[in-house]
Amino acid sequence: MKIRIDYDQVLRQAREIESVAADLEEARKELRGIVSDIDANWDGEASNVYMQRCNRLEEYIREVSRDMNRVSATIREVVRIIREADERAKALASKLSSGK
Repeated sequence: MKIRIDYDQVLRQAREIESVAADLEEARKELRGIVSDIDANWDGEASNVYMQRCNRLEEYIREVSRDMNRVSATIREVVRIIREADERAKALASKLSSGK
């Protein structure tokens, strides 16, 4: 069985995941600003319920962004490990084929 990996493509995908995570973080910050404005201008029970939901949404977005960054970092680490193993295997195969 032969496994082929396009390291550059995998790393591009990791960067794309990081980019989406950054976009989510930016959206979270925008949400925080909007929610702060609403909080300053709305009082009462409904306001409290709304603020709680917005705070939970903000925390969820923060967690998703953090997790996406972790996934990207893990992908990069796996690429590094596999690339090093692939290079060692190539070097060993070269030595074996040359009889050394």
